[in-house]
Amino acid sequence: MKKITSHYFKSFEEQRDLHLITVEEFKTLLKEKVELNKISLVTEHIDDEHQIKLKMTAFLLTKRIDSTFFKKELKSIVLIFKKKNGIFYYGNYTKPYKKKKVIGTIRTFPIHVKPQFFLTLRGMNKMIQISDFKNCLISEDYYESAHRQISEFQNKVLDYIGFEDKNIDLTQFSYVLRMKSSNIKIPNNWKSFTIFTFTKKDAKKNNSNLVDIFLYRNEKFNLYSKKYKKFLNTTNLKPHQLNYVRSNLEMLRALVGDRLFKDYDLQDLSQDKLHLHSSFDFYTYKKRFVNERDQLNIHNFIKACLKENPTLINTLNDHGKYLTELHEKLGRSPRFNFTSISKYNSDHYEMAKTIMILNTGNIVRTYDKYFTKLIEKDFRDYKIHLLKETGDYVEESEFQRNCVKTYTQHKDNFIVSIRDGKTRVTIEYRNSDNKPLRTQTFGFANSSVDMEKWGDVINELDKRVFEYFNYVDDFEFDMTKNTIVNEFHKYISNEKISWKNLEIRENIYNFGEEIFNYQII
Repeated sequence: MKKITSHYFKSFEEQRDLHLITVEEFKTLLKEKVELNKISLVTEHIDDEHQIKLKMTAFLLTKRIDSTFFKKELKSIVLIFKKKNGIFYYGNYTKPYKKKKVIGTIRTFPIHVKPQFFLTLRGMNKMIQISDFKNCLISEDYYESAHRQISEFQNKVLDYIGFEDKNIDLTQFSYVLRMKSSNIKIPNNWKSFTIFTFTKKDAKKNNSNLVDIFLYRNEKFNLYSKKYKKFLNTTNLKPHQLNYVRSNLEMLRALVGDRLFKDYDLQDLSQDKLHLHSSFDFYTYKKRFVNERDQLNIHNFIKACLKENPTLINTLNDHGKYLTELHEKLGRSPRFNFTSISKYNSDHYEMAKTIMILNTGNIVRTYDKYFTKLIEKDFRDYKIHLLKETGDYVEESEFQRNCVKTYTQHKDNFIVSIRDGKTRVTIEYRNSDNKPLRTQTFGFANSSVDMEKWGDVINELDKRVFEYFNYVDDFEFDMTKNTIVNEFHKYISNEKISWKNLEIRENIYNFGEEIFNYQII
């Protein structure tokens, strides 16, 4: 059974607004100098002894004002369930303008739901809203109608195969049909595995057990153990969390070796903030330099982080980069040492500082004593710190997970850190016609600042800054740069900075201008 729904529109050169018209008026305007549009949604339903089928096609015809020809486009999706063998097919088709043939694919498993068709339906709804605003609320919503028909198709198929859970999306629906056609015993937690694919051959080799199939498909990670199998039989992780487990185990094996990597609770490895698989640079370091003693230290570090602060594991990537760069610049064999979290943080900071000094030199800013004293005066329970040298910038950058350490050589700004003992706010003031402009105010990892908590102290800092700039005609400070070429060649340069004589930078970045190996989820 086919159903065709069409709408017709016109618009004039002087006024580009769309006007909804009848099909009769549309035909009379075919040769006139008006822009014409026709949108249609064709749906086809089949439910017979061989198959259950749903096909939806969106047609768009457009004629420009100065043309007599129509530009034709179509986008289509098709869903077919074969009753004889239980195979489900899903296809996406398009025929772009100026293309003679329809292009697209039809797949069985896994399916790929592309958004183009549904975006076209949203565009159709928009055209109706613009052209007939008064009646658009009571007209049919193409987008909602398409999803409703897909849901009805799914329910018909699920009723046919005797599957009770109807609260599933299209990807999960295809997974159910794949398990059914492969005679797999469907466990209660089957939704956790929908991100992973399998073949019918895999099902036969593993006694049609979904967990065994997953373990078999990931055999290279040595997942097959009683502990892991018990965990997978009882877990209700979301698919992306189970994927974290798999990818984290892969990276763990590379980092700590075959003997140690099984000594982990899989529930810990599923944490959304734990991204060991992003530690590619550390993996490169590991392949070149790590010995068995280092692997034990890495293992102890990860175990301590899982217990105290899982997000700290995300610094492994930077740690490996620092160790590798120190080896290349200094020729020393780097070691990964770990005795405690605090010692690791200290080593991480010292390495970052050393790298910055080697790359850009140790930069020290000497500000006016009155300015420093005015800015750094405590306010209530807050400590206010004016960053003055490379070590300050690196420490702030490591603590806040931002890129403020790359600002050491910027002459047209100064950075202030407000601290309450546990958290901080990093603030940049920049030269604007020899006056300060607060351009950036960020919390941890460039997050927004809670002004209810920090508003008073930030306002107080603004007052102090503007008080000083009203007192002086020019903002001046000394910038000393101590550059180390090697252990035999070092030189010091000193520069007097005057904001009056500085050129204003056109490009404005934020503290995240470089990509940090840290994610907030």
